[in-house]
Amino acid sequence: MTHYLRSKHSAILIGAGTALADDPGLNCRLAGAADGDDPLRWQPRPVILDPRGRWDVEGSKVLRLAQEGRARAPWVVTDLAFVDDSKAEALEAVGGAVIA
Repeated sequence: MTHYLRSKHSAILIGAGTALADDPGLNCRLAGAADGDDPLRWQPRPVILDPRGRWDVEGSKVLRLAQEGRARAPWVVTDLAFVDDSKAEALEAVGGAVIA
């Protein structure tokens, strides 16, 4: 049921605490969810609320899945004071973004 719901939504929103504790993939692993023309069509966008910049983007499952083309790249919502250039570059390299 979880992956069916993920296939029907545009995004999944979690906080930095969940991202740090669980390192979730936040993708849809439903068989047949990939579309030949657009393999990410049924994939939700991971959105991580990380106001203090605590989440390790570069070592995350979410980023790895995006690099492998199996998930959309995440958007990270953070405070401007905590924007890390290397994290932003890693996200932008796979189509993700930092929103401050």
